[in-house]
Amino acid sequence: MSVAFVLAFLATLFFGVRLIVFTFYWADPEHRFQTLEGWMTPRYIAHSYGLPPEMVAGILDIGQPAAHRRTLDEILRESGQSMADFQRRLTEITASGAADAQ
Repeated sequence: MSVAFVLAFLATLFFGVRLIVFTFYWADPEHRFQTLEGWMTPRYIAHSYGLPPEMVAGILDIGQPAAHRRTLDEILRESGQSMADFQRRLTEITASGAADAQ
């Protein structure tokens, strides 16, 4: 029983610390609407721009976002899109308020 309690306590501690770190990270205004960089993943971009992950996946034409942990550089290289074009489309969507509609 003691081992199970310690393992449960450690798991709770891990996920609690992770929740606090993510909460403080995304509450910082510097992490909102960041200029796109190649290392970013679609999920990171969705968080940064306040969009549903499915919408970002749709712009990138990659299908389900959870299944793709590839970087933006990899995705754009495979699809033939440019970073500037993707940034323009993303800016248009956020400026038009389309993200609020979903």
